Amino acid sequence: MLRWCVIAAVPRSGSNLLCELLSDLGVMGKPREYLLPEDRETHESDLSIEPSLPPREYLELVHERTASKGLASIKIMNQHWRSASPDEPLHDILDNPQYLYLTRLDRASQAVSWARAMQTSAWMSTAKEAAEPEYDYSLTRSALDWILRDEHNWEAEFSASKVAPLRLHYEALISDPVQAVRSILQHVAITDGIDQAVLSGFEGLHETRLQVQRDEMSQLWMHRFCEDLEHTGASHLLTPEP
Repeated sequence: MLRWCVIAAVPRSGSNLLCELLSDLGVMGKPREYLLPEDRETHESDLSIEPSLPPREYLELVHERTASKGLASIKIMNQHWRSASPDEPLHDILDNPQYLYLTRLDRASQAVSWARAMQTSAWMSTAKEAAEPEYDYSLTRSALDWILRDEHNWEAEFSASKVAPLRLHYEALISDPVQAVRSILQHVAITDGIDQAVLSGFEGLHETRLQVQRDEMSQLWMHRFCEDLEHTGASHLLTPEP
């Protein structure tokens, strides 16, 4: 039996940061978007995997070459959860994995962040913006609608598979990454050396390679987006369901 942890994410929820934190930890493999179509060739090359293998064979080799003490992790967005393996459910291929579900409470900032990244191609704080972004209500509203759809679809997947994911919020991850990591390790039943691992790997968020992508422009866009949503009678979309 291969042990897997799935990072079930929605766009701009801090999933890149979480993957970096867990990779640095060294006990949960190397979480990446191994099923992202445009990145698969790179992963195959990096891991010396034969190209175009069926999903089950491919993921077995990913596990073999990235797992730490038998546990491997994979990040995936909902749009790829079914399309990456149309003939066999990924939940079955991964043999009833454990799930981390990462979302964001501040949906306005989330939608703005995504709309800006789509314009600039700067998906991480370490990347330079390739173009000068402009506020675009239509694009930002489309981003919000996509986020809401992804959240709905993930909840449906969890219900259908009868799984209870560990639910994490971007805001909690940013404010207290040490506690977030502790809860993850407990969820996947890693207890040996947990205190030592956390203390040695996470002395502060500022030491990670990724930083929060937020500046004055993003703040202005967020306030403008909230105002535009209120004018169109759609401000309720910013409030997560309990």
